[in-house]
Formats: sequence, C-alpha cells, structure tokens
Amino acid sequence: MSAQSFTNLELDAPFPDGILPDSIDASNRDSSGLLTDAYVKSFVASLKTRGIIPVLSTINNNEHVYRSKVDTLLKSSKKEYDHYYTRYVFVLNALFTAIRDQYTVNSSENQSKVSNSNRRLLNLNTKLNDLIQIMQGITNDMLETSNAMDAELSEFQKNMAEKKEKLKYQTDIIKSSQGGARLSKEMVKYTEENARYTDNLLKMYSFLNVVALGLLIYIYRAAN
Repeated sequence: MSAQSFTNLELDAPFPDGILPDSIDASNRDSSGLLTDAYVKSFVASLKTRGIIPVLSTINNNEHVYRSKVDTLLKSSKKEYDHYYTRYVFVLNALFTAIRDQYTVNSSENQSKVSNSNRRLLNLNTKLNDLIQIMQGITNDMLETSNAMDAELSEFQKNMAEKKEKLKYQTDIIKSSQGGARLSKEMVKYTEENARYTDNLLKMYSFLNVVALGLLIYIYRAAN
C-alpha cells in the first residue's frame, strides 16, 4: 500500500457509511480498552436487525444472493479498514518525525507535535481494534448460523485475529509512550540489536536518522 498524505481534517474524517459506530461508551470496554464480548454480540445483532449483515434463512434460502451480500459486506469492511490504516501509517510517520525533531530542538512546539500525533495515533489504533473485533463478531455469527461460506469466512477471521494481536502490541507502546519516551527506547533498542549488521549504514546516516529508520522498519514489520 503506497504512502498517502492527509490534512488534519482528512485524518479525523470517518469512513462514509461504515459499520463502526460514531461513539462507544467506556462501559463497553474492558481494562485494556478493547470492546467487551457482550457489546460486540449486541452490536452484531443490531447490524443484522438493520439488514447490514445478510441472513440466510429457511424462508428465503437463496444462497447465491446471500453469497453476493456477504461478499459486498467483506469488501466494504476491507475498504473501511484501509481507510483508517492508511491514516494510521501516515500519523505514525508524523510521530517519528516529531520525536526526531524534539531531540534536535526540545521546544514547546515540537513537544506539542509529539503529543498531538500520539493522541491521534491512539484514536486511530482504537478504531482499527474496534473494527477488527466487530468483524470478528460478524464472522463468528455467520459461522455459527451458516455453513455456506466456511472457507472464505474462516480465512477472513484468521486474518483479523492476526491484525488484532499486532495492533494490541502497538497499543501498549502508544499508551505508555509519555511524550515519545518509550517509542524512543524502542528505536534505540532496535538499533542497538541490529548495530552489527548496519555498520555501513551507520556511516551513511546520522545517529538520529538511523534510530528513526530502525523503528520505522520495526513497526512496519509488526503491522504487516
């Protein structure tokens, strides 16, 4: 996926006609910030009631129509995920730049950039986690009620589970970064562990650039 550039307005814009709710009460989240199972099941049930999730019933047992609707839902959900993920990557890069600049010039302006980027990154991380949990809930529900698309739904479910684990790790880093401190430590840790393999690279770049490049590769590997 190629890198994109966004304005602040575009970064905060929700995906049009997506399945993510506009807001979720804190009582519907657990201690780690993830959605509770009860909320996911209730929300999935509401999507079925609204006709967003197709239902293959004994009354209208048209498997071809059902498959088409499921395919449309999965494609739309993929677009919604990509909408937030491309913004997530953009803000992640912005945060790397802000942290590097803060080390160069520790000004209130640079501190503000780190804080704002970190806040926006956490917001996008939450949206991605919520979307993945909801899609897991949808596929679980479909697998429980129909065997018509077991292979396709199982693969999609597996993919969402893998993304969830990767994002959870990044969530912990973002929440405990405190002005970029932990991210900076991760940068240094990654760079130190790979120093013996990057002697030539160290000669070409300054220390700060290598640190930023190191974490960028580290996070991208975790995300992909």
